[in-house]
Amino acid sequence: MTKTVNIKPGFFDAMIHERTPVVVSSEEIDFSFSSYLLFYDEKLKTIGFKNTIPLDHIHQIACKKNFILSYPLVNLHGSYLQGDGVNFVLPIKKIERILSRRKHARTNTISSNTVLQFKNPYDGVTTFKKKVISVSEGGLSIETPCSSSLFHPGQQFHKSQLFVDDKMVLETSFEVIYKRKYFDLESRGKFQVGAKFLNTGSRNP
Repeated sequence: MTKTVNIKPGFFDAMIHERTPVVVSSEEIDFSFSSYLLFYDEKLKTIGFKNTIPLDHIHQIACKKNFILSYPLVNLHGSYLQGDGVNFVLPIKKIERILSRRKHARTNTISSNTVLQFKNPYDGVTTFKKKVISVSEGGLSIETPCSSSLFHPGQQFHKSQLFVDDKMVLETSFEVIYKRKYFDLESRGKFQVGAKFLNTGSRNP
């Protein structure tokens, strides 16, 4: 489930200092992109973040609404993006903290070194390791460099493992629900694959 929380002083300080990656998306655009926070104006309740979108895609976000900045277990919601001439500014409507009911899913331990390991469901042998972009209560998204037909909506993967800093913290199954274009922090075009968990999973102690 989710819980709306108030913005408190210092909430974003660590994210800004450490340049914690966030993923920016909207249902009104067909791509997402990675960025990092530059500042938070507590008085105006606005947050600034780096523009990492290639020039030929910037026009696609004009006049679009309902943007979400996601990072592990927290979503920041805003209606529209503003520009400061170089980067983006988003007026924050609410912060949504994701509260996990799954006893064994230690997704709150996610770090920049988080990967999902799983086998090719067709041959049962080939093993893939993909960088995890974001995690929520109900699923996760991963980064892949190409538009593989392996990741189509409805495709299921079983006995998958989530690793954080080389330690396996969760074993689960998942089902692909979407695939879309994704730009990383260096504006390189890749793909983001979103998936939902199919079970509660188990973890290493």
